[in-house]
This record gives sequence, C-alpha cells and structure tokens, in this order.
Amino acid sequence: MHTKQYRRHPSFVRKLLTGLVGGMLLACSHAGSASAAPQLLVLLDGGGRLPLQCAEGRCAVELATMCLQPERRMPEAGRSYRPLDLGALILSGRNTAGQAVHRPIPKTARIRALRSHLSVRLEIARTWLEQTFAARPDVIVAAGAVLRPLALASDAEPLAQGEIRQVKAHAKTVAQDAFAAEPKAVLTARISNYIINALPAGDKASNKVLATAWKKAVSEIAGGSDNDLSTARFIVDYCQYSANNGLAGSLHSCLQGRQDRALEDVHHGYVNALATGS
Repeated sequence: MHTKQYRRHPSFVRKLLTGLVGGMLLACSHAGSASAAPQLLVLLDGGGRLPLQCAEGRCAVELATMCLQPERRMPEAGRSYRPLDLGALILSGRNTAGQAVHRPIPKTARIRALRSHLSVRLEIARTWLEQTFAARPDVIVAAGAVLRPLALASDAEPLAQGEIRQVKAHAKTVAQDAFAAEPKAVLTARISNYIINALPAGDKASNKVLATAWKKAVSEIAGGSDNDLSTARFIVDYCQYSANNGLAGSLHSCLQGRQDRALEDVHHGYVNALATGS
C-alpha cells in the first residue's frame, strides 16, 4: 500500500474509501414522482479509448455517467437509454485491409442504466462488429455526450423536447465545467473505469494482469498531474488489496464504488452551479 501517497492527499482518499454517496443520491432524487420519466445523463468522456469485453455474442463496455436533472428521479437499473447524438459514441478499430475505421455505434446498440445515475452499460452485437472490424474495436466517448431515457407508456411525466433542448443548451456545458474543476476526481474515475473494462471478469487479478491494465490506462488517458495520478494509483492498490483479502466483494465492485464516489465532488459542484445560475 502506498502510505506516503495517502498522507499527501488524505482528505480526498478518505472520502473515496469511506465516504458515502448518500448526499449525491439525494441530490439526484429529491424531486420527481416515481412514475415520471428519469433524468437525462451526461457521459464522462474516457479521456481516450475504452476497451470492449465480449461474451455470448455481445460486446460491452461500462461507461461512467452523472445526472443532469436533479429535479427528476434517478433511473432504475436496466432502464434503456439512447444518446441524443449517435456520433457521440464512436467505435474505433481497423478493417481487414488494415485501414483505420471510425464508426458511430449502430442503432441496434443497447444502453442500460447499471448503478442508478452513475453508470450505464453499452452492448453491441458481436456479429455487427465482425462485419465492420477485423478485431475488437475500442470505444471513444465525446465530451458532453448526453443520454436520454427511452420513453415508456407508463411515464406519467415524459421528457419534453423543450426540456431536452434546454439541457443541451446549458446544463451539459455546466457539467463540463464541473468536470474541469475537479481534475483529481475525474482522473480517478477515468482510470477506475478503464481498468473495470480492461480486466477479465472475476474477483481477483494477478499483480501482472493489474499492472498491465494500469499501464494501458495511464498511456491511454490524457492529462493529470503526478499528484492526481498517485491518488488514482493508491485507489487501485487499495481495491486489489481489499479483493485479495476478502475486504471487498470483488476487484470490479471495489473499483466501481471508488469510481462512483470520485464523481461526488463533481456532481455537488454541478448542482451548486445550476442553483446559482453560473
């Protein structure tokens, strides 16, 4: 464990390790009836390419999100979403001729809420990918990409087009400013998210496998000071230690929890900015 790194930034790390996301959950769910359509979400761009994992005919990636509408309810797990712009999610790889190929996700792709407003899972049919790419492509998330819930007949208060336009015009810009204001939290979330997607499924990872995932994450994700990077390194080490010693359900679940908590400061800044009209 990197105790010197812990001493260098103890308050932020303690919040990631022991803090609860209750305040964040309340901020995102204090209004809106249970039958209303859930909130629009903004994707945290990965700062680079995110790897897909393939199994049973589908390839998937987990993406970090944040709620844009604290006045609406959080999505239930499994609620379907769509990007306002398919081009905000790009698949990047090579074809059989070795040429670079960049394609928007297909209309048949599925996006579903995973952990309330904090994460979604993007799934694409493996057969579609194999028709376009010679090998498994990566996913690139555009900055400010917004997801909307698919309308259900049971939505008592559906999202109106004017409401969506207002969010696109103002709220997503405020969200990007909030991300920029918290570089330490954002880098921790990005690296955690990359490793979640890079590691094979399972409760544990060998030192060699995790070291490879860390190296790829750092080389792929742009930006971040040495101090911010050491915070992310400490969190990854903590999760590996916890998973290997029975202190966490799994390495994946620990990293998912740290990713979610890292975005708490970002979200509070976003809500405060909305409230003050900045």
